[in-house]
Amino acid sequence: MGIRALLLDDDQEICESIKDLLILEGIRVEYILNPSDLLSLLGKTKPDVLLLDQNLAGQKGTDWLCKLKKQPEYAKIPIIMLTGVDTEKDKVFALDSGADDYVVKPFLPSILAARIRAVLRRSSSVNFNGMQMESNGLKIDKSTHQLLLNNLEIPVTLTEFKIVYELIKHKNEVLSRDSLRESALGKTNVTDRTIDVHLASLRKKLGSWAEDIKTVRSVGYRYAPKK
Repeated sequence: MGIRALLLDDDQEICESIKDLLILEGIRVEYILNPSDLLSLLGKTKPDVLLLDQNLAGQKGTDWLCKLKKQPEYAKIPIIMLTGVDTEKDKVFALDSGADDYVVKPFLPSILAARIRAVLRRSSSVNFNGMQMESNGLKIDKSTHQLLLNNLEIPVTLTEFKIVYELIKHKNEVLSRDSLRESALGKTNVTDRTIDVHLASLRKKLGSWAEDIKTVRSVGYRYAPKK
């Protein structure tokens, strides 16, 4: 049936343009202009991915992002933010709130299609065989993709989960940004800066635990616990 995307944007001209362009990439798009219709349509259409514009009339896309991630029936739907705002602060906030990717306008339809496919690969291809790891109070449950810090669940995206997993698995080893990018994002056309943004989000979520994730200048990162 191909990939089914649901787009929320209050500009019909933009919606029609994205719809027409993505169909050429094999991605079917249904769009909503009114945010109040989002929840009912999500339940009916069950899209593979949600494309969420940040600047809605009188609202922020990230407000809807946070709302969806708090509801179990919608929390697992991959969400890509579409925005004209290209600042580290906004990217970190969106990723910290649960976005699976962050695409800045204007973008080529082929790039957006590639990012959609990459997000879907990440969300469907992980099989951890129920194994678990623990380090300094942080438990990784790979069967449920959960992080528990001192027995409290830390909400993370799948990309963030993979980054933490790789760092703990290779404790005391330096992992290059290239290595982390391939492990967490696959072979996608993203920059090293993307890994830095995800790490910034993780450090905020993990608090003092993340102090053991060391930045190795010009190379990457190392998880070096004190004990």
